[in-house]
Amino acid sequence: FTEILSSLPETRQCESFVKGFRDVKLVPIMLDAFFHYKQNSLLHEIVVHMIEIIFESPVHFEVLIQQCLQDYSLRQRILKFQKENDSHVQRPRGNRLPLMCHLTQIAECIIKWETNANQLTRCSLAVSNVQDEPWREYKNMTFKETQFKDSKVLGGIRPPVALDEMISSSEVDSEDEF
Repeated sequence: FTEILSSLPETRQCESFVKGFRDVKLVPIMLDAFFHYKQNSLLHEIVVHMIEIIFESPVHFEVLIQQCLQDYSLRQRILKFQKENDSHVQRPRGNRLPLMCHLTQIAECIIKWETNANQLTRCSLAVSNVQDEPWREYKNMTFKETQFKDSKVLGGIRPPVALDEMISSSEVDSEDEF
């Protein structure tokens, strides 16, 4: 599905092809699977790729965007899982839910799309919920906090000594032993 979407030309045939995808509800089926199988990284990666194509492609996928945002309420599903994740993290030894990294990538696609004025005018129906307060709060606070946390170096700060210096100093130390 994602390979077909990414290779579609900007023609009327493309529009009818995309409407066919909408009619069989392939996008909602994939999104339902994404949220149901919380630990399936391969599935999550494929769905993220699909969402990136739908929201970032120069081909006009208004029909699929509308299906994601209005018919499927993707923003609300993101908010629901963010709350579930927040509650899970608060537990003793609680970690982020496995799908949260991919869910953040999906949210980023939607947020980028919402901030692009040309996209907004092309698909005004799908934007009707943009002013929803919980989504605005998520965009302006939770999403930005998540991006900041995800940008941190794992394992703490980098040691001040470069790796090649450590290797050369260990070689000198081992020569001194003989």
